[in-house]
Amino acid sequence: MADSDYYIGACAQACDQVVNHAHAQYSSLGYSGTNAGGRLVIKNSEFDHNSDGFDTNSQNNDDRPSPQTGLCPGGATSPITHTHSCWVFTHNYVHDNNNPNVPRTVPAPTGTGVSVAGGRDNTIIDNRFVHNGAWGVVFVPYPDVGNPPPGANCQGGIQTGTPPNNVCLYDDWDNALLHNSFKHNGSFGNDTNGDIAEITSTAAPSNCYRGNVETGGGQVTTSPSGLQQSKPTCGGTVPPDSNPSFFNQIACDSAIFAGIVPGTSGSTCPPGANYPQRTKVVMPALPHSGLRTMPKPCRGVPANPWCPSAGGHRGHHKHLSQQGEDSGT
Repeated sequence: MADSDYYIGACAQACDQVVNHAHAQYSSLGYSGTNAGGRLVIKNSEFDHNSDGFDTNSQNNDDRPSPQTGLCPGGATSPITHTHSCWVFTHNYVHDNNNPNVPRTVPAPTGTGVSVAGGRDNTIIDNRFVHNGAWGVVFVPYPDVGNPPPGANCQGGIQTGTPPNNVCLYDDWDNALLHNSFKHNGSFGNDTNGDIAEITSTAAPSNCYRGNVETGGGQVTTSPSGLQQSKPTCGGTVPPDSNPSFFNQIACDSAIFAGIVPGTSGSTCPPGANYPQRTKVVMPALPHSGLRTMPKPCRGVPANPWCPSAGGHRGHHKHLSQQGEDSGT
């Protein structure tokens, strides 16, 4: 929980996983997916009362190979998105992720529903984002300042400096945010707080925003403003936008970006910025009843101490075709 409730990582474009009917609460990140892409579907799930409800990112660490990319392997087309993007976040309810009083070993922007940090080619479609005090969804670069282990060589990123003062910068690009509903996000009231925000650090394929609505009427709030009008289509190369106002706010909230992304400086919060700070870790008691377990958790996995026989499927892994995954069931 000091990192995340759910974690899928280090599987590049070969993750072949479905997360269905999950519920993630009271963590720094409800879900963390480092260098996890390809055929990966997260659906029909709920993320609430975390600092950051859901995060997927690229990183130059022992979860290699980087970067995080949702591209379908082998140039295939997803039957869900009908595009090259096989990483899909759909039919989820992401709400009230405003909790600083959680165990924490990783930085997280408190008040954020979903963060895509240095991720590419992901699709976020048909979800609800409600009561996230900072932002509903953010797309940002990820500046990895850690000393990488042997074999991690900043693949897919931009290497600057030399150890121990090196930075591997992963930009976000070609992500699609489509047909989601937003309500009462940005209640912290800081500059750029709202429904959607992005930073891009290189000239790269554009993220795209289309069909997103504010529940009850009106336009979704975005930073930079007018993202749905200026970037309705993914793909074509667009110039970078460092979006300094948003950068300063998310740097303040997460305490990770300031001073290490090329072309930026400063490590303090902007005047007047106000984000919840941890006072005491609070872990609610587990419910005494009503908790359902995962059905047949050993099916299709290699034998291990928890699943000695692995349901008779040792050494065999069923390939996820995503066929039928768009049904929402």
